[in-house]
Amino acid sequence: MAEIKETPFTGWEFTEDEIAIATNLPDLNRKFIQNELAIAATERALLPFDPNNPLKFQMEAEYLRGKLDILAYILNRSDDAKAEAIAQLVRSAESQNNS
Repeated sequence: MAEIKETPFTGWEFTEDEIAIATNLPDLNRKFIQNELAIAATERALLPFDPNNPLKFQMEAEYLRGKLDILAYILNRSDDAKAEAIAQLVRSAESQNNS
């Protein structure tokens, strides 16, 4: 079971099984996160540049870049978890067939 990890920033200690379960997103969650990524990418592409306030543009662009990065990271972790789950099923089936 996940246990709280005492650090300056609250975190949790997970087992490998818990990580596999937590990162393998259900389809609806995955679609929602993909949709949020698309919205952020569109906002970034359409972000207007104000030559009188370039710092504001840069700050908003970097905020959106961070949002895109974390959403993509979560989706990539889910893809990796799904691929590993499939690989484990294949290995399990092969070992049963070889028995």
